[in-house]
Amino acid sequence: MKSFVPKALVAVFVACMLPTYWIAFHAPAVGTYHDDGIYLVTGKALAEGKGYRIISLPGELLQTKYPILFPAVLSVAWKIFPKFPENALFLKTIPFLSAILWLWLSYKLIKEETGARGVALGIVLLTAASSWVIYFSTTFMSETFFACLSSWALIRLKRLEGRCGDDGVSLPLLFATSLVAASFLTRTVGAALVAAAAISLFLKRKYVSALMFLFGCAVLIGPWLWWQAVYGESARAIDSYYSLSNYKSWNILWNFTVEQKFHVVMVNLIRIIFSPVSLLNLNRNAIGLFISIVIMLLTCSGFVRDARNHIGSLHFFMLFYFGIIVFWVWPPERFLLPMMPYLLLFAYKEFCRVCGRVFKQGNVPALFSLVLAALLGVLMINGLLPATRETIKRHAVSVSFPSEQDDWKPIQELMGWVRQNTPEDSILLGNLDPVYYLYTGRKAVRGFSADPYLLFYSGKPETALGGVPDLIQRIVGYRVRYIVRTPSRFFMEGPIFNGILDRLLSEYPQAFHVVKVASVPTCRIIEVDQGKLLQALH
Repeated sequence: MKSFVPKALVAVFVACMLPTYWIAFHAPAVGTYHDDGIYLVTGKALAEGKGYRIISLPGELLQTKYPILFPAVLSVAWKIFPKFPENALFLKTIPFLSAILWLWLSYKLIKEETGARGVALGIVLLTAASSWVIYFSTTFMSETFFACLSSWALIRLKRLEGRCGDDGVSLPLLFATSLVAASFLTRTVGAALVAAAAISLFLKRKYVSALMFLFGCAVLIGPWLWWQAVYGESARAIDSYYSLSNYKSWNILWNFTVEQKFHVVMVNLIRIIFSPVSLLNLNRNAIGLFISIVIMLLTCSGFVRDARNHIGSLHFFMLFYFGIIVFWVWPPERFLLPMMPYLLLFAYKEFCRVCGRVFKQGNVPALFSLVLAALLGVLMINGLLPATRETIKRHAVSVSFPSEQDDWKPIQELMGWVRQNTPEDSILLGNLDPVYYLYTGRKAVRGFSADPYLLFYSGKPETALGGVPDLIQRIVGYRVRYIVRTPSRFFMEGPIFNGILDRLLSEYPQAFHVVKVASVPTCRIIEVDQGKLLQALH
């Protein structure tokens, strides 16, 4: 019975998750996060030999915002199967297989940390059941690719730290260095792993290995940093959203007042404390918030206690990683995804310690852990069901109920109309500009560049996108011919932008007219008369 129950639970749990993954993987929506659209068009550019450019933009701006590795991997798949959108499922296998490998590597790492297969399996299954893990596993985002590389790197670093003496240059060190550098070249937050590995090796008195590690990272990462330094400031003011210069203003180290810095840190910390609500598919009620607080308290206590006993690269990585996202002027929940197995690991360690202090029988903590994991698993599966129904209804992967995703079919209607009824040199403006280019071949731009502090921290989000003059500047600056209006509920910016757009249309009605309304009336195409707009402005 002792071995049968966990196997039965695992089988039921996996059987409940598989339909959700299948439905999400086959959802037809593409590029609904915007970042994933940028990854796709830069991958397409690399596959077609056009360099690392955002080829969806007029002028095809050089990409300096997102590191190159994930688009480069996408470009290989794009080269093999170049026809879009027929290749979408084939391209999706990259984040999906990355997720599977990440979960397997997390299992290995947690098993080494705890010495218990069942614990490692339970934590990995709970991680896999997160609606956010499902989302990032089945869309063209770099999270699971980064999580896979960083987990693999942590395993290699842990083994290096456990070896006696300083091996200096060795194949294991070169392999670990390559994985750490690859993590950075996937997501810039990988800098936390570079710092963690170097400090951990130095503290283990592996001085030669640490220096060789830093040298190897410099060689591998250096070309990307050089690219950013040379081309990062080359964007025009209205292009800055797509370039490195945009990211430079999104941290509190060199920007904002002291009061604003403090406010950002406090808000981010509070959001991190309550992040298990979204990561574990819990309801945003008193019970969900209570569970979230308990898990984060256990995690923090378990982390501190574990670090006191044997601090290593994993602990430093988590410290630096959380430090970066706390200082980053953007909601931190999305960035916690690669940390989810480790958060649950340290929560488990502390929970077992507390149970061991209360109950003297050796098997009680394990039994309690199994019961609580099963209950949490039931809550998570229950949270997946309505989100999965929304995915089917919206034809786009949803992470909550009610869904914040727009219905994908009306957007496809608009793209079909644009493809058939507009000149090929037309320039579009709208929220999902890379997607518009992929489906229509027309260059496209986003309708705004948001101020993240005003959007998420000021209490006045309606001021974050500027106003009508800023939108006019983009329309005129890019010579926009058509505006694609969608609800854009997935983005906090969406309704704000639509409000600005509506004011623009009411102030200059002679320069705009609706040429296409989709089956959902809020989805429409608006034609711009540049001549009449300029005439009205003067």
